[in-house]
Amino acid sequence: MGSYYLQINTEEPEVIKPASPTKKCALYLNNFDQQVFFHVEMLLVYDVGHGEYSIQLGDDLRDDGGAMIERLREALSKALVAYYPAAGRYRINEEEARLEIDCGEQGALLAVARSSSSIAELGDLDAPNPEFRRLLLYPKSVKSMEEVPLLTVQVTRFRCGGFILGFFISHVVMDGISISDFLHDFATITRGEAVELAPRDPDRSCFRHRSPPLVTRDHPELAALPATPAKLLFNPSSWYDATAPLPIAFKTFSFTARDLAALKSRALAEGSLNSCSTFQALTAHVWRARTAAMGLDPAAISKLFVVISIRDKLKAPPHFPERFLGNGVIAAPCVNTTAAELRENSLTFAVRRIQETIASVDEGYIRSELDWCHVKGHGIIDLPGGMIITTWSRLGFDSVDFGCGRPAYVAAPVNDRREYVLVLSSCKNDGGVNLFMGMDFDKMAKLEALLKV
Repeated sequence: MGSYYLQINTEEPEVIKPASPTKKCALYLNNFDQQVFFHVEMLLVYDVGHGEYSIQLGDDLRDDGGAMIERLREALSKALVAYYPAAGRYRINEEEARLEIDCGEQGALLAVARSSSSIAELGDLDAPNPEFRRLLLYPKSVKSMEEVPLLTVQVTRFRCGGFILGFFISHVVMDGISISDFLHDFATITRGEAVELAPRDPDRSCFRHRSPPLVTRDHPELAALPATPAKLLFNPSSWYDATAPLPIAFKTFSFTARDLAALKSRALAEGSLNSCSTFQALTAHVWRARTAAMGLDPAAISKLFVVISIRDKLKAPPHFPERFLGNGVIAAPCVNTTAAELRENSLTFAVRRIQETIASVDEGYIRSELDWCHVKGHGIIDLPGGMIITTWSRLGFDSVDFGCGRPAYVAAPVNDRREYVLVLSSCKNDGGVNLFMGMDFDKMAKLEALLKV
């Protein structure tokens, strides 16, 4: 129901600062952090009286939402003590030509909104709707990078009593695993559970480049930039109005547990693979379908990047800190394969190429990429024309409970990132997943047909 107009009234945002003093510092950001200068956008939908995970409000919350809003406000302030970099702001270190985080307790933003609609009237939440961008708090009025809040939260209450929480979180501050930790801690405090959060460790020194730098691997997946990536990428206009025309179409594709098992079985059918994960089989399937739907020239390279965790890959000191807050993921080296090779070979072929690429990411590769970025000045993933896939389905977003049960839906709003493919939980606890991705309007029907299992 993508044409539904969302009637919503949003109050003026308020600044939420940490509840107690936190460390003041300029937080060093490594070369991986420099590459992810964008905000993660997420919606958690808590419905009332609909579905297996419909929320049940306590007596103290059966008002206009005032009690819950106050709980969220206080809980966010307390959570920011442990996650204090999220209350900071961007800053450019001109001397080193690097982006930093100024941890100065500037605060996160919280907005309260109310809608005269019910969540049921939003229609099929699997159908991406540009109007849902109004459920997030975008800092549209900022004039400089230094003004951008690193975390905003919008809570929208609906006529039915349900609510949607919209999160706008800088990827520079935290990756998906750290975001999951933050949301669960935020929710635990909101529920009123007595918990003393130990401070998170944002130290990224384990990802510093070596001295002298030593580039030991080829890195064709990277593009050198002439200036600090943040300066080149800063563009408030990317937070476009919900009424603005979308440059591409978006759709959410559902894969049941049976679909995923069938893909995995198909990948293993030739007998040449020792193993195959569900994620690898699904990624290979999506990569082949997307390449075919795009109608690439047979000799054209179809680039694939797979986001993987590197938290367990650093063996030599300095080691990965405990209770880490930051980015512990990397886009595996680009899987370069021609469109013809993907079309003419089996799913097994695509899975094997993905497995080989993921296996190449060891500590030597990680250190080499960090050094490459230092030697070249700045580096960023050469993404245009390719596809990058990441999964939220195993990060526990579907179990974040603010005191009224699990979310009925976890979603990402439509955006202008045509290269990104996101794997989401179905929120049904049935082993299925949802796939959120974009495609040119005239090619979406073909993509839909090709993705069917």
